[in-house]
Amino acid sequence: MLTVLNDPTYLQDPSLARFIPEGQRIHRAYRLPIFATIRRLARWKLRKKPLLYSFMDPQFDWVPAAVRKGRRAINESSFDAIYATAPPFSTLRVARNLKKYSNLPVVADLRDQFVTNDSIVWPTTCHKKFYALYERNLLLAMDRIIIANQIYSEDIARIHGELSLEPEWIPNGYDPEDFAEEHAEPPENTFVMGYFGSTYGIISSRPFFRSLAMALRMKPDMRDRLKLIFMGRMDERAIRQEASKAGVTHELELLDFRPHREAVSMMRRCHVLILFSGMVIRSIPGKVYEYAAAERPILSFETPGFYRGFITRNNFGYSVNGHNLQEGALKIVQLYDTFRHGGKIKGPSLKDYEPYCRRRLAGKLATVLDSLLTQST
Repeated sequence: MLTVLNDPTYLQDPSLARFIPEGQRIHRAYRLPIFATIRRLARWKLRKKPLLYSFMDPQFDWVPAAVRKGRRAINESSFDAIYATAPPFSTLRVARNLKKYSNLPVVADLRDQFVTNDSIVWPTTCHKKFYALYERNLLLAMDRIIIANQIYSEDIARIHGELSLEPEWIPNGYDPEDFAEEHAEPPENTFVMGYFGSTYGIISSRPFFRSLAMALRMKPDMRDRLKLIFMGRMDERAIRQEASKAGVTHELELLDFRPHREAVSMMRRCHVLILFSGMVIRSIPGKVYEYAAAERPILSFETPGFYRGFITRNNFGYSVNGHNLQEGALKIVQLYDTFRHGGKIKGPSLKDYEPYCRRRLAGKLATVLDSLLTQST
């Protein structure tokens, strides 16, 4: 396993280290502080456009050490293939270099889009065109391509034309072990709505809070029974501002990033789980599958067409047009009325979310790897 030694960018959950197989060798590459230093010295406007002082992504400064560490690992041990997961997309640069060095086949596991990523701020049109060509050259060097979102297959065809490889869709999924323990049910006297994860860049909670404010005007008694839980790494100031505008400051409990099992347990204490990234990003977030496995209905605020009906098609919950505040408000009122009258708010069942079990998905991955190794021998 090749990873970074020092990176403050990504959140770390030490409890997940238990999934690393015993005896697994981990090679850690030192990340030079180039990006962090330039960003610290750059003016505020430049900080919003990191591609002006990085290459492909902010993690570009780990590539030299990663290549050296990777080559050393290849010399010391026997490997059948190179598996590179992105983002960060610099890992694809490392993988291509190691392929040239070793002639090992490479699998590119794309957890997110690059050129068509809605969160990336392109300094100029020329930058985007350059990176589109660069991404195409990287993908042409791969022996297999895996995508976490089906939409990305369309993006590849639209931006890069037909490639020699057809991407294989393997979504993020959920781990059944995380949901095996006994869990508490949502409270009977409090209507709990929860959001778990991060908010960053263009992702905003505004559509949810504005619809909630309208729902409270329709059902004033909801306020006495309402509780909102937001857990994760997010812009606390922005969340509190939106909550204040909606008049639900006292109903909001804002919690920091917690260990994964604790977050899963808290999901199951909610009546409804909220999504709002579908307003601006077309990628299905990984939390969707864990929301579903928690067997709580999702209320997804979306721009019509972004998720292509994924939430409702899989019986994961409800999708509303986030640009239509009344539509969101009416759905919140409907869910609340079910709760108030003692009815069970129906969430996904096992048959709905079991296809996204990671054991199944690991089987799909094994098939991809087997075909790759068979072709390589």
